[in-house]
Order: sequence, then C-alpha cells, then structure tokens
Amino acid sequence: MAKYDQGGGCACGLMLACDCNDSLPIVDVREVKRGQQWKHRNGNEYVVLYITNLFDEKKYPKTVVYMNVNNETLWSRKYSDWHRSFTFVGNCILD
Repeated sequence: MAKYDQGGGCACGLMLACDCNDSLPIVDVREVKRGQQWKHRNGNEYVVLYITNLFDEKKYPKTVVYMNVNNETLWSRKYSDWHRSFTFVGNCILD
C-alpha cells in the first residue's frame, strides 16, 4: 500500500492523519473492494456489492454500489467520494 505523507500523515500508510493530531481528520484510504463492509458516518453499515465503470472513467465515473446490511437498501456513490463518509469495518462473504 502506498504511503501517504500529508505533512504529518500516519506512519502506517492507511490514514491521512493519526488521531494524535486533532487538527486533521482521520481518513481511511484503503482500496474499496467487493465484499468489504464499511460504516457510514451516520452509523449505518453497508457491504460493497460492485465497483462499476472501470473501463471508461473519463465518460462515466468509477462508482461503488453498496447495500445496507440491515434493510438491504441499495445505493451508489462515486468512488472518489467514498472515503469522505465511510470507515472500514471488515470483509464479509457474498453469496
């Protein structure tokens, strides 16, 4: 995984800032993949079903399709906007 140095970034390379620096938000920059479970900042948890539009990102933005684990509501969001609202929970097995 690439190491991110934002002028005081986390040494582990997974975060843009450590929690020891209150002035910067903690942002998980882990790659989003099918089968991962993520928690939205509102507390709801979701599982990633698909990463779409991989072949023509200039015309169609790369998108994450995900499902609420409690009520199975489907959502989609630009991949580039994902880490603004989600934190990684773990991996799950999709049928």
